[in-house]
Amino acid sequence: NPNNGVFSIEWANGQAKSATVSDVSGRVVYTANSELNVLNIDLNGFSNGVYFVKVKSNGVSEIIRVVKQ
Repeated sequence: NPNNGVFSIEWANGQAKSATVSDVSGRVVYTANSELNVLNIDLNGFSNGVYFVKVKSNGVSEIIRVVKQ
């Protein structure tokens, strides 16, 4: 981090996962769901800046700050 807007999140718990990406104003710009251990995120169509990725799985959530350059 920073990155070019394409990145993966690994969460190897064997459960369904969801990711919600928000910009700094809180507007949701991207969502993804997966049964796999890896979520691939592609923010190439969005402006450079700071984004927050909320990953949820099996009742647990984590927020990751991402800088797209």
